[in-house]
Amino acid sequence: MKILILISLFFSSSAVFSWTNHFLGTYYSLSAMPEMNRLKPVKVESIETFLKQEAENLAAVLEAEEEYARKNLSNYPKRPDALKFDPKDTKNQRKNFLRALRLNPTIELALFIQELPGKKSARPLNYKKVTIFDDDLWITRYTFTALSEGGTASPVSVTASAADEPDYGHDINLYQDNPSDFGKEFNFGNQPFGSTKYIYGSQAPFHMGFYHEAGVINLAAGFVSRTLPEYRIHLYQTLAKFAFEKGHDYWGFRFMGWAMHYLGDLTQPYHSTVFPGKSAGGMLWINMKSAAGFKSSYEESVERLGNRHTAIEHYQYFAMEKAIVKNPSSPLLSSYKNLENDSKFPPFDELYPRSVIAKESNERADSLDELIDNSAEVMKFKSPDYDPPDFREDDSTKAIDKFLLEMFSSFGSHMRNFAKSVMKK
Repeated sequence: MKILILISLFFSSSAVFSWTNHFLGTYYSLSAMPEMNRLKPVKVESIETFLKQEAENLAAVLEAEEEYARKNLSNYPKRPDALKFDPKDTKNQRKNFLRALRLNPTIELALFIQELPGKKSARPLNYKKVTIFDDDLWITRYTFTALSEGGTASPVSVTASAADEPDYGHDINLYQDNPSDFGKEFNFGNQPFGSTKYIYGSQAPFHMGFYHEAGVINLAAGFVSRTLPEYRIHLYQTLAKFAFEKGHDYWGFRFMGWAMHYLGDLTQPYHSTVFPGKSAGGMLWINMKSAAGFKSSYEESVERLGNRHTAIEHYQYFAMEKAIVKNPSSPLLSSYKNLENDSKFPPFDELYPRSVIAKESNERADSLDELIDNSAEVMKFKSPDYDPPDFREDDSTKAIDKFLLEMFSSFGSHMRNFAKSVMKK
């Protein structure tokens, strides 16, 4: 029996994002890291320059990575041999590289960094230069600065900006039943969950990891296991290490940021848990009633889940935006910089995303869901376009704010622990 609720979880485009803007949290997490702060600015280079210089070596690295994925990643859909990166095809290196990674080949890969809220850009870059989307509700709020090949940029800014990048179209329309030609070539099969009617829904299985659900859920709805963040994380970690080894530090930090996006996604309880606030039995009961024709409980549950997921993402974004502009010493921002928390977690390894990040996130899910339910102020943010004229904190947000401090502290530790694993000599 398939759990019908899961199919509808991601009908709203806003429900496939985790922290709305990954740049902010990643920036503050890395800005507290001594290993990052003592680095000099890196030389900016285009993807074409990187590929031209490293095509031969890169081809071998990608083949080794494919072999690793086939042996070690559960439910991994093999990359078709026709997508193997060919270093001799110099006329199509960029396209071939993206196809070998099974990314949307229309993504921009512009040279840019994102600026903190309230900061103006000396070289403004239109958001349409960094995303495949024409009218993204959130990205229009961000400020981008154009970089020039041969120029320099800070490692923190490059990495943090890249951490938001996978939400700009990387994982859109990659499935067989999506409206794209490349999706029919990538061998990911049909989209396992999420709506195929909404373009953002197609990225959901790449950005969520339900590794700690009850066994009955996996039996009843095996498609919950067809998620791919571990694939993306390991792939980009490998590419980052390769780029650093070959002296392409700009791309080392950019690939590292791409991996951090998926790690950040797993810190969000609504991305690690099928239905926060509902037991496995509760989900099955709702499904049974829906199958018997009693739809109201199912519809109410889907709406409830979507509203809370959206509300916490938007609430935390506006809280951070206000803090950055008006109160840089806010505990909300300082929580990302809690270096003492880093040692509470083991060193980063291949199991860390699943056994540490997703597990911690899943264990927090029910508590977060209850807190959101009890906060009238936070629930105002369930509307995707709710923009408070003057964000305020009141008694109804105190418990949520305390919870966010704990989650953001973990987020910062996970980002730094991953960075150390990539940057270590």
